[in-house]
Amino acid sequence: MTRKQIYIEEKTDHALKDLALLRGVSEAVLVREALHSYLTGSSAHPTRKRNPLYKLIGLCDEGPRDGSESHDRYLYGAKRKK
Repeated sequence: MTRKQIYIEEKTDHALKDLALLRGVSEAVLVREALHSYLTGSSAHPTRKRNPLYKLIGLCDEGPRDGSESHDRYLYGAKRKK
């Protein structure tokens, strides 16, 4: 896991603390669940389909290792001959 720090409004902080207490889980669990739900929801998908930068996600996990140098080729294809 990766550690993140965020700022939230006091009102949201109180609601988060109350819900964590009610459910018997940590605030971090609730934040992770909310982020996961948001990022996998239908509202996030249309943007991903239109934005070619999302093709870079996971590029270095498998396959080519030159993503930082050849990102244009992976995003837009090979250069056209003039």
